[in-house]
Amino acid sequence: MQPTLQISEIITLIRQARIDVYKAANIHLINLNWNIGEYITNRTKSEGWEKSTVLELALFIQTQEPGAQGFSDKNLWRMR
Repeated sequence: MQPTLQISEIITLIRQARIDVYKAANIHLINLNWNIGEYITNRTKSEGWEKSTVLELALFIQTQEPGAQGFSDKNLWRMR
């Protein structure tokens, strides 16, 4: 019976590591969205950015990072 306990402990370690990775990724994504929102807010105030400028930003992100998702102009405004 002892080997079974050791094997299940390994599975627990694997599962916990996955949970930790998901948590860390979510923290970084939240920080990224917060920073983008802050950037857009500052530019809106200082340079008068409007919907067309944020649309241009969304298109620029799509060309520079083709695989990135969640950076549409609507999502960028939500980050703000």
